[in-house]
Amino acid sequence: MMRLAFFALFALQACTSVAQPIAAPVAAPIAAAPVAAPPIAATMPGLTGTMSDPRMKKSASARTPAELITAPPPPQQATLTVSFAGGDVGLDLAAALNALSARPGLLPNETVTLAAGDSACSLLVKRNFPPGCSALMPTIERLNPKKNVRTLKIGDTIILPGGTITVRRAVRTFTDRPGDNARKQIIIRNWSTKATVERQVAGLSRVEYDAYDLLLAFPSDNLVRDAARALEPLRSKNVIINATLIEPPAAFAYSDFTLDYQSLCQTPGTPPKLHDYAELLESNDGLTTLLSQTTPPRTVVPVFIVDTPLARPPALIGAVVATSTTSLAPIPPWRCQWANFNVPLHHGTHMAGIIASRNGQGFSGLAPSASITAFEWYRPDATLTKLIATPEREIRLRELIGATEENPAAAKAIYLIATSFQRLLPPALDAAGQLVDLTSREAFAPADAIATERPLTIVAAGQSQPGKPPIRLTPASPLSPQNSGDWPNVVVVTACMVCTHQGASLLPEAFYSDSEPRVVHIAAPGGVPVPGWIDDTTIGAARGTSQAAAFAAGVAAEMESRYPQSYQTAKSVKLRLQATAWPLVPGMGHVDNAPNKLAVGIIDYQRAQLDPKTDWTEIAGEWKSTRIKAWPASVLSVVDASGNEQLVRAAQIMRLVQVSSPGAPAQYAVLTRGGSSGGAAPGGQVNRLGPVQLRANAGQIEYCDGSKRNLVDITDLIVTTVQRAPDAPVCP
Repeated sequence: MMRLAFFALFALQACTSVAQPIAAPVAAPIAAAPVAAPPIAATMPGLTGTMSDPRMKKSASARTPAELITAPPPPQQATLTVSFAGGDVGLDLAAALNALSARPGLLPNETVTLAAGDSACSLLVKRNFPPGCSALMPTIERLNPKKNVRTLKIGDTIILPGGTITVRRAVRTFTDRPGDNARKQIIIRNWSTKATVERQVAGLSRVEYDAYDLLLAFPSDNLVRDAARALEPLRSKNVIINATLIEPPAAFAYSDFTLDYQSLCQTPGTPPKLHDYAELLESNDGLTTLLSQTTPPRTVVPVFIVDTPLARPPALIGAVVATSTTSLAPIPPWRCQWANFNVPLHHGTHMAGIIASRNGQGFSGLAPSASITAFEWYRPDATLTKLIATPEREIRLRELIGATEENPAAAKAIYLIATSFQRLLPPALDAAGQLVDLTSREAFAPADAIATERPLTIVAAGQSQPGKPPIRLTPASPLSPQNSGDWPNVVVVTACMVCTHQGASLLPEAFYSDSEPRVVHIAAPGGVPVPGWIDDTTIGAARGTSQAAAFAAGVAAEMESRYPQSYQTAKSVKLRLQATAWPLVPGMGHVDNAPNKLAVGIIDYQRAQLDPKTDWTEIAGEWKSTRIKAWPASVLSVVDASGNEQLVRAAQIMRLVQVSSPGAPAQYAVLTRGGSSGGAAPGGQVNRLGPVQLRANAGQIEYCDGSKRNLVDITDLIVTTVQRAPDAPVCP
């Protein structure tokens, strides 16, 4: 049980990081007792407390409040951080700076006057550059085109690459996989002057060494994006690139929302404007009007939050299912008090508020008619500062999910899981810590019930502690249920920091999926602190993939509430969430390689609430609902970014949407059910193709109302996800 508690504690911490509150007592650190680690622990950031090295134990368990309360102020400068965490740091750093200096005006620089004993290389060493600068000479020479930088003397000036280099300790674990020993030797050889230490931990070779971070400041967000694009070919697990922008679009940057609300909460009296969580995403004027005019009657959708116990703040009166009468208590007068976010006390309540806040108490949830039930996976300990596992929780959750006859509501419910279950251990894992047999994911409770009963399960992708690299998720990852994204009923959600159509960015430490099948599907707000009710009397804020998963659960609950007959299976909801999400495709201004970290893109609240029984078309800002009678051809020809022709079966298209900026040459994303050339949608994954261009002679779509429109005139086309009977007419 000690081991289970420790793993569960890490998992919840990996899914949530909390925001810096105003001056108030700080919660004590959440500490875990050291336990014996399985082999996989050596490869998982955040589990270093299980290692035999005492320093590793201290780094995981003796964490300070400042490490737990992480809400940096809004950035005042546009920056790009390039982390060199392996390989040959000298060559990798030189390659990065050479790539930037090759583009005039892109590399920040500084002018230095030489003193006695100075040279270009010695000046760089003084600035923490790794020894040896011969590979950097192309940059030095580009910055000083009229000087012989090798024959400078005292008093001469030289222009050097700007930026700040810091050194930090890093760890890399190696297995007996082909090539791993060679990669290990490269680090040991190239980093031998940097206090490299090799240890054997749980049968794996663990190399600890100094890694380098290069921080470059830019005067504008556009230059950050340009620099990120220039460095993109260098990206690898040894070269990690992260961008911080000055101004994510203000209307949608939730950091502003948080700070405004924190300030208002210090002033008693009239509550601030009611904030709808849907405000976190871009809105379409046409859809705003359309949805306000066509809101159908809502049904109550049950949502089970597998997490900490729920409080009953005023905004959740009538939402939280309980045996006591507190859920029916009268709504108290408005009051707003801001408080520290304490994971054991507040985590579940905060997510519940994102989903179902109501009653005019500061916030409006995404599914205000949903019912919320807590499944207590954790409880606070007696000190209210640590999480402890509830007894037999895996078995109880399996029984709840499988209770189709005794509790039909539970079978039709949405399950929100912002934690990880017990890790699979050897012999289920290979030497690399990956699953030997994918069916082993179902060999323990409650994952077997999720796989068998197939309820809609919304899962937080999870994230590493700040400063630790994120984990790449695949079906073979030992993190469950994060590794179950290839199941048709499981939606895995990451967090976006900037959640806009142009220039989106994801939480850098969030776990990601970059290969097929994608087990991370969509992103939702949560990359910056999200405010909301956290207990009966106070409001706070937290960020993380937990909050993003709650956002997705709220959107899904509202979809089912509006159209219960159309969403009879979890797979139908999963497909629709992806088909209506805003696709992230390369080259559209997105930073941090965001398009390659998930299956589709940013969740879209408005488009997700459109009636799935019909086709929706936007042309020149106007939306219409009508069925497509015929495509221009059974197979459409599009041209990808490399100029190659791609063939897409019309019958597989779920979405065709213009993703380029207004006024720019029209480029599209195509979302298909299964592969673009045909087939089913394995595991409910929607496939994304883009950016592509339509041919000028792409033809016309014919609608059931008799109208025809040129395909190239369409801004957005969302195809029905409700399958008609084989003998049903195309046009009803």
